[in-house]
Parts: sequence; C-alpha cells; structure tokens
Amino acid sequence: MMGYRLTGDFVECCDCFTVCPCWVADVPDEDHCSGLYLWSFGEDSRIDGVSVAGMKVAAATYHAVRAKGQVMLFIDTGAVDTASQAERLLLEAFSGRRGGNDLEALVKLMGVHLGYRPATITATFERQSFHLEIQASDQIIAKAAGTNKKFADQSRFMTMKDTALSAEMGIGDGEVVVQTMDQLTVDVAALPGGPLNFRGRSGMRSRFTYRHGDPFSGGMAEEKQPLVAKD
Repeated sequence: MMGYRLTGDFVECCDCFTVCPCWVADVPDEDHCSGLYLWSFGEDSRIDGVSVAGMKVAAATYHAVRAKGQVMLFIDTGAVDTASQAERLLLEAFSGRRGGNDLEALVKLMGVHLGYRPATITATFERQSFHLEIQASDQIIAKAAGTNKKFADQSRFMTMKDTALSAEMGIGDGEVVVQTMDQLTVDVAALPGGPLNFRGRSGMRSRFTYRHGDPFSGGMAEEKQPLVAKD
C-alpha cells in the first residue's frame, strides 16, 4: 500500500455544455462525454518518499450512460531526478495498480485503464485562465485553453462547492471555478468517439489534495510490473 501527499492545480475539460453534468450528479449531455483531466503537482508532492513535484498526469477519457468509462493516461516526468521511479509510482497510483488508497474513487470514476504513454505536458495557470498542451511521440495529442466563467452582470467568477465529484477530484471542502473552453482538441485513437475539436464547451478548475498513509515512507515492497506504453 503506498503512502502519498499530492497537491497542486487541477483542470477538467469536456465536450458537455455550460457545466459538466457529472459535477451535479446528472447524466452527460447527449448521453456521452469525452474529455481531458490534468493534475500538475506542487512542491510538497511525494509518493513513498519519492518527490513528484513538477510532474504532471493527464487523462483522456470517454464515458457513456450505457457503457463503462475508459481512460488513457499520459505522464510528464518534468525535471525530476528520480524520473523513472516517480513515473512508475504515479502510474501505479492513477491506474489502480495498487489498491487500498484514497485514489480508488478517482480510478473507478475514470473507468477501464487502456494504457499510458510518456509525454511532454506544458500547463500554465493564470488567475483567470489556463492553457495546456500534451505531446507524445512527436505528435500533439491534446490542447486546451479556458477562462473563468461569470455571468454578464457579476464581477465574481462562477464557483461550485460540495459537488458530486469533490471527493474523487481531491477538492474536499474547497471549491471549483467553472470554465468556458476557448479551445479543446483531443486525438487519442484508443478512445471511442473520434477526435475532439470544440470551442465554448465546459470545464472546471481547482486546487487538489490527495493524502494517504505516510508520504515519506518507502511503502511496502512489491513486485514491480514493467511500464508498458500502449495506444
């Protein structure tokens, strides 16, 4: 069982309208949903004593009302000295290879793990906007850019608290800021539905925290499965 403390910036983008219905425990628009998640890990993030600060995990996903979810993972090791070990630990955490931890609800939500690919992931988070890009095998897999949503007659951004996904997304007692996608393109052949290319769709943005066990311990010794990239 792994111990970890993971904190940082989170963003979710999907092809639903206005607000992603999953956050309010409703079915997706048109009975299916394709999207993109990104977790960018902050300074104190570590798993089994290994720092993952500066690294990123992205998940391209597909969900349908009458079909189990499917997910393809992408991991950016960043400028991490223990990149290979940290990459393995993140893959184990976000694909459900090690059970009995607080990420189980997220893994269940994302669905069947189709595989993973190492990637170069760039992400910037400004006060009112974000931008991200995922490149793997010299191909751009995904791009997304969003801005904080607000009603025309209000100065404050639209936020949500105590949502149906607050636990799975590590939001806890915090709140998410509703986003409008200025751009959302995702091209992952392993997922149903074909490439996405949308503007004006929905998203969410927040800080996240996942905690389990002792993040400074070496964890329990287990046989390591090889990292196998699939698409």
